[in-house]
Amino acid sequence: MESLTQRNLSYYTKRHHKLNFIGVHKILTSLNYPTAPIKITTDYLKKTILQSLRIELSPTTINHYIRTIQQFFAFLLEEGYLLEDPAKPLKKVKAPKVIIEAFTAEQAKEPLAMPNKKTFVGFRDYCIMLVLLDTGLRLSELLNIHLDDIDLHQRKIKVMGKGAKERYVFFNTTTRDALKKYKNVRGRSLYHSFLDKPGGWPLKTRDNTRQINSIWTTGRIKKCQGITSYFSPHVCQTFHS
Repeated sequence: MESLTQRNLSYYTKRHHKLNFIGVHKILTSLNYPTAPIKITTDYLKKTILQSLRIELSPTTINHYIRTIQQFFAFLLEEGYLLEDPAKPLKKVKAPKVIIEAFTAEQAKEPLAMPNKKTFVGFRDYCIMLVLLDTGLRLSELLNIHLDDIDLHQRKIKVMGKGAKERYVFFNTTTRDALKKYKNVRGRSLYHSFLDKPGGWPLKTRDNTRQINSIWTTGRIKKCQGITSYFSPHVCQTFHS
């Protein structure tokens, strides 16, 4: 994990690799294979992939495992810890290609009408939906927006994206007016824009907090009438594009 920090990877990327390591370690252990990198062979890794298929892990999960393994062993080889790379011959498993259907402009009105905009949480969620639909931001990017990153006059937000690269995204007048109102009611917290309550703590990603569940529950469990897609940041990216 120290090498991941030195490569300036984001917290979420490092966490992703860590979870993949844990998954691979569990399968190696269940097969009574060694887990020390110097003792792991190509055959062990191939049988680990086969076991992943037997226990019905999704192709996407397995391919994430393979990618992490290959990056890890390539690093060990480059640093001189190994004489050969046992993960290099691994091939990704075939994953079904799923087309994510985007909202139409008319369909996007349905989820926007769901939050109770008379409450702080409801209006905050409404603003988050507007920003996602308008900019196509990733969830981690949106939740790391600071007050100073938002320029209401020029209708743009400075975003720190993958690879620590900054860029600007732009939004329309509807989003501007909503954000202007939200900034007036969010309280005196100086940093992250989207808070759990007025003057409270920044929201975190959906898998380690319940505070943002109002959006994902609305979209992922209760499908909007006439909408075949779930409301999620990924769907918003397709809408934006």
